[in-house]
Amino acid sequence: MRAFILAVAIALLFSTNALAKDDPEPLLRMGFHFGFGPTGYWDTPPKYLVDEDDWGGFAADLGLVFKLNINETLHLLLELDLGINEVFRNLSWVSQNVTYTEEETRTIFKFNVPILFRFNPIDFVYVDAGAQLNYNLETAQTKDYKNRDGYKVRSVEREKESLEKWKVKGEVTSLVFGFGLCGRSGDFGVRFILDLDRIHKNDEIRYYYDGDEILAYDDYVKSSSEKKRVKPVIAENKTKMWTIQFVINYFFL
Repeated sequence: MRAFILAVAIALLFSTNALAKDDPEPLLRMGFHFGFGPTGYWDTPPKYLVDEDDWGGFAADLGLVFKLNINETLHLLLELDLGINEVFRNLSWVSQNVTYTEEETRTIFKFNVPILFRFNPIDFVYVDAGAQLNYNLETAQTKDYKNRDGYKVRSVEREKESLEKWKVKGEVTSLVFGFGLCGRSGDFGVRFILDLDRIHKNDEIRYYYDGDEILAYDDYVKSSSEKKRVKPVIAENKTKMWTIQFVINYFFL
């Protein structure tokens, strides 16, 4: 993979038209965009509410890029991308002297619209900054349970379940910063994408704490009488996503 990325970067920079100085770029360029890289969560609730927060993951998107050349050093980029974000984690616990593992995966299919200003401080080097609009189209969540021998089991009860419910907002805004190498045919670089909005539709985690254990408030209501019922404790869920993206753009117009 590293050799492929390096080959693409060299091809973009040193292709026959990449170094052409006498032929100015058109006002508007159009091309293909491809991005991929690691992703995960930040600004998560406390672990005692959502279990371990050591999520790993990957993100990728593919689409069209439009480049407006304002002048030789300043440009405006707009992309229309279809993307996927997938995060996962493994949780282990012991039940009746047997160790079990829960493998949870969360997937988001999305439509991304980055709007970036590009500055070229020197030839073949660029710096990007701007915003990205993320429209979450579809989500999926899976949980697989395995015993200590690695065989799948239907489900296993745990003493403590996560109080976080996986329901995603329809729209999220992100900040984008990037840099890289560029030529007339295209560019290759790295972007840092940081969500400003929470990813969950519900920004509250409601629970009951009796001094010994924490229960989801809905479960507590079902198991308690009206006389003993108390108001829930409310924690804010501000979980957001981050992505480090390796970007390849190729201009064909």
